Formats: sequence, structure tokens, C-alpha cells
Amino acid sequence: MFKILDSVRLQDEIDRLNARCKAHEQRFRSSRSSFEHRVFSEFPSALGRLGDLDARAEKCTVELYGAMNTAVPKLETRLQALVDERDEDVEEMHKRTSPWLTFEGELDTPKHPPVGANKAKGIGKITRIRTRDGEPDDLAQLAKFEQMADEVEEYLQEELARLERKIDIENLKRAVGFWAIISVLTLILAYYVGQTLWRTACRVTGWCQV
Repeated sequence: MFKILDSVRLQDEIDRLNARCKAHEQRFRSSRSSFEHRVFSEFPSALGRLGDLDARAEKCTVELYGAMNTAVPKLETRLQALVDERDEDVEEMHKRTSPWLTFEGELDTPKHPPVGANKAKGIGKITRIRTRDGEPDDLAQLAKFEQMADEVEEYLQEELARLERKIDIENLKRAVGFWAIISVLTLILAYYVGQTLWRTACRVTGWCQV
């Protein structure tokens, strides 16, 4: 008698568990079909929005490269103008700091040349350094020439360093602007994708209200 009762109770428990399993399976299948329906119905629109964002990003990139292509020739022209000006300054400094026309052939020139002779040799030439006896002091003149050449070299190095710093700053500004735009577009894209996935998950699971 007790064995029959135990068997009946066991069978009832088995039936109850089977019923609960079937109910869970039915709910799972219903949720899966609802989720698949939502995903497949809304996925094309999400892809369309992503395509629009990609097109906008491509447009911004093209505009940015266009601005860079427009600005770079102008900067190159300005830089070339500065280089030409410095070349003219170097040439002018070279003319003014040349103590003689040639290293030879000037010792026989008279101490008091006629009027206009200096103009024939070149305007801007500095006068030779001479000793107390009136003889040319080439060593002193050469030392003075080397000192002037060092000053000119230092000046040109400072100008080149200044131009390099200016170019580096311009390049840094362009790079920062470019990556800032790319970062903003990436954040916008991630936001829209996250919103789409969140809404889809909420509608399917019913965890939250959209």
C-alpha cells in the first residue's frame, strides 16, 4: 500500500516537473522568436543609420583633407618667401662682411685710390684693417671676418630654429584638430549603436520601458 502511494507521489512530482519544463521551454521559444523578429526587423534600419553616420564621417574627412590641401600650399608659399628673404639677407651680409674682393692682387693698390674706385670694387665692402705703418693687416682682418661669419651663422641658426618651432606648432594644431573630429565622430557612432542595442534588448526582455 505504501509503495503504491510513493509511486503515485513520485509520478505526480514527475508530471509537475515536466509541466514546468514545458512551460519554461515555451516561454524561452516565445522570447527567442520575439527577439529574432525584433532584431531582423530593426537591423536594416540600424544599418541604415550606421551608413548615414559613415557617410557623414567620410564627408567630414574629405572636408578636412580639402582644408589641409588648401592651407598647405599657402604655408609653403609663406615659408618659401621667408627662405628667400633670409637668402637675400645672407647674400647682403656676405657682401658687407667681405673685407676684400680677392685674397690676392690687392696689395699693390694705392693707399689713396681715386674717387669712385671703391664703387668700382663693390658697394658695401668694409675697409681693410691696416697697421700703424699703413700696411694691410690680413690676420686681423681675417679674424674680424671669422667673427662676423660666426655672428651670421648664429643668427641664421636662431632663425631656422624659430621657423622649425613655428612649423611644429602648426602641424600640432592640425593634428589635434583632425583627431578631435575623429574622436567626436567615433563617440557619436558608439552612442547610436549603444542606444539601438539597448532599445532592442529592452523590447525583447521587457526589463525596462522604452
